[in-house]
Amino acid sequence: MRSIVANQTETKLSFGIPRIKWALICAVAIGLIHGAFALLVLDHLPQTIPMHFDAMGRADGFSGVSAANWFLLWFVSVGTAVLTIWIALRIDRIPVEYISIPRKEAFLSLNAAARGRVFVEISFQMVVFAGMLMLFFLVLHLAIAFVALGYMEQLPPWLVYGSTVVLIAWSIGIILRIMRAIDQETDHRVKRT
Repeated sequence: MRSIVANQTETKLSFGIPRIKWALICAVAIGLIHGAFALLVLDHLPQTIPMHFDAMGRADGFSGVSAANWFLLWFVSVGTAVLTIWIALRIDRIPVEYISIPRKEAFLSLNAAARGRVFVEISFQMVVFAGMLMLFFLVLHLAIAFVALGYMEQLPPWLVYGSTVVLIAWSIGIILRIMRAIDQETDHRVKRT
């Protein structure tokens, strides 16, 4: 029971769309850089590393160093990104009743080609957001390494709070860009009739 787009050639959610392709390449690069960083730093860490921080960035939980707990942020980062990107590249195959989308009625009134163009925008925004989350985890991991190695006393509060504000603002921006894409397709439909 597919109620979105029957013809996959109209949406082409794949590596073939240049901006999605570049967003995917950037996300993969961030994941590889993060993994390489974690691997290179592992042998230089002290026996005890910070694993939890309070609201002001002070370490308040510690653990013995192991590959499992040191690579945890990388696994969370890559796992979240892979799931988000997988959904992004298959969103056109999800029944529309399961998709929460702004201006859903206007979206449902669009023809298959117009929906496909909106799906391309949604997919691009989701892949970019996955990359931003990965970048956040990489910067957080760098800061934790600096604390563990004694280069910093605590995580800078601006890192945690500033990154959170940026991610929230970007999320709001995604919603606005999707609404704009739907409005543009609706305007094109009205102009043609």
